[in-house]
Amino acid sequence: MYGEAGNDLFIFGSAQSAFVDGGQAGKWTDIIDMTDQSLNLTGQYDGGWTAQVENEMVSVTDPNQHGVLDNLHNASGTITFTGSGEVIQFQNIDKIEW
Repeated sequence: MYGEAGNDLFIFGSAQSAFVDGGQAGKWTDIIDMTDQSLNLTGQYDGGWTAQVENEMVSVTDPNQHGVLDNLHNASGTITFTGSGEVIQFQNIDKIEW
């Protein structure tokens, strides 16, 4: 998935592999929203995920846990789904929220 100029919001529900590029144009905010990711396709909790953003790592294992990584400034990294092992690779992302 590729963002263009403007704010871009990428929402992930169930575990899925993907490549996300927020785009570098302008002073826009490109966001990955992982809020509903913790449920699998049958609606059951699927073990969470881990984000590796350059030199920072965050793991989310509780479906009620909420937070944000912001001020990333066109960061690159990966999000790995604990249950399935599938990976989202991303670049040019400014914020990850859950």
